[in-house]
Amino acid sequence: MPSYWLISVPATDRKDAAWHKLRQAVAEEPADHAEICGLAVPPFKTGTLDGLMSLSNDLVKHDQATESTVNKLAEALRALLQGDQEHLRLHLTVNDKSVDHYIKSFQWNNTKYRPDRPLREIVAMIAEEVGKIDATMKAKITQYNNVKSSVQNLERKQTGNFAVRNLAGIVDREHCIMDSEYLQTMFVAVPRNLYKEWKQKYETLAQMVVPRSSVLIAEDNEYGLFSVAVFKRVADEFASKCREEKFIVREFTYDETRLQRDRQELAELEATQQSMHVTQLGWCSTSFGVVFAAWVHIKVVRVFVESVLRYGLPPEYLTGTIKPHDKFVEKTAQTLEKLYANLGGKHSRDLPAGSGDLEDIQHLSLYDREYRPYVCFSIDWNVSGAV
Repeated sequence: MPSYWLISVPATDRKDAAWHKLRQAVAEEPADHAEICGLAVPPFKTGTLDGLMSLSNDLVKHDQATESTVNKLAEALRALLQGDQEHLRLHLTVNDKSVDHYIKSFQWNNTKYRPDRPLREIVAMIAEEVGKIDATMKAKITQYNNVKSSVQNLERKQTGNFAVRNLAGIVDREHCIMDSEYLQTMFVAVPRNLYKEWKQKYETLAQMVVPRSSVLIAEDNEYGLFSVAVFKRVADEFASKCREEKFIVREFTYDETRLQRDRQELAELEATQQSMHVTQLGWCSTSFGVVFAAWVHIKVVRVFVESVLRYGLPPEYLTGTIKPHDKFVEKTAQTLEKLYANLGGKHSRDLPAGSGDLEDIQHLSLYDREYRPYVCFSIDWNVSGAV
């Protein structure tokens, strides 16, 4: 699974020297365990310490909610494209860029999320946008699935076995008793392995069944469709007894126009589904780009907030994006842990005097159960083959 780490480390001296140190450790020979690129974090308004701590907690929820919406949109696209990975790759883009390119070349959207606004206001704007898209997505998916289900049900009736198939076009007028005050024709789907039992029992399943009236109309691989004449007054009893014997009574009234109406309904539903499919595909693709961009913006805000809480003011720190190579994820993490091990004591400004053990340091990590001596938020892109 491709993973991107948005990190921040102190740069109390020259930033170019700190950057060279970081790059040399993980992305240059002889290490070369990861890709690394700069991450531009705007100079946001910091506000109060209490405000940042409260926002830090809220950002966890917004991060998780946005990630969930990203994944749901990706899965919706996968379903619409029937799992075609090549086409899926083309639709999972952000601002006409691949996910990989977008993350590694990220630039804050100053027009949409003006960095001179209060941080909480920016986060609220992002959360509101994502929430609206999530609600719309649920409604669109439900609507599309309802139409798709209706099409499948009609197709099933057109092409299924005689236990479920629409009998219009199979049963003809001559198979039916028409306009009788006392008699009616009933149609029964009989499993092929129960033909003998049917012939032996159907006349005795109820009183007033017309003897020798059973006629095999058609067969498929599983069932034979039989007609039988009964008196209307015993129709319900006959149907009940059939169920007990595993014979399936089909509700059917002959209508010369029924087949044409059903075919027209299916054609109209298929046209509606196709139109909705095209619309849904375009909307999900566009919305994926919007929500994924919002997700990365949330991550960048988290980097800023945690960096201020961790390193203090003024904000003298270096930010970057690291993408470990698949086989070197653990090795890259270990290298960074070793490189910045000293930050656990020197830069933990809120530690009580004389306190430097790991337990105390972990209480300062507001964003992750696994403590790191530097600020790090990951983007784990878990749609196979998408990046």
